[in-house]
Amino acid sequence: MARETDLLVARQASTGAWRVFRKDHVPDGGATTKEKSLWLDSNLNHENGKEEVRALFGCSPFDFPKSRHLIQRVVALATTGDDPVMDCFAGSGTTGDAVIAQNIADGATRRYLLVQLPEPLDPANPAQKTAAELCDTLGRPRTIAELTKERLRRAGATLRAAHPHATPDTGFRAYRLAASSLKP
Repeated sequence: MARETDLLVARQASTGAWRVFRKDHVPDGGATTKEKSLWLDSNLNHENGKEEVRALFGCSPFDFPKSRHLIQRVVALATTGDDPVMDCFAGSGTTGDAVIAQNIADGATRRYLLVQLPEPLDPANPAQKTAAELCDTLGRPRTIAELTKERLRRAGATLRAAHPHATPDTGFRAYRLAASSLKP
């Protein structure tokens, strides 16, 4: 946790990338340490994201889902009112979940557009086994897109139950990619 006497310092590395450091002011002259994140809240890390998904599904079909709280904070900082939010790699659907939660928090009417191709899940792949089994249990095709949609359904129901006096729009539409006349 940063103290009042701590200072954030940015330096450009020889590669051109910027690095953020926290300058700790201590009696012995201080030290500079590299900061991994400017937001140090524990509810913003992927472990919290994994617990959120586990609470919705009873298991965690994704290895490193983003925390809803992290994306909700980004949405709160970057949008207002009815701004649209787009996520071109929806994965577990965290962005949709976060937009609904932020709309409840500030009474806004943001909408979201999530793009997730129906990437097949292979039950023989250990990293995808839990996700594929979850799709089987749900009676849905074994794709990431199906898990994305199911998360949005469950997150919407959970948020409505947690905020009975709010009237969030938790619905969504799913579109399928049509065949194209373009040659790959």
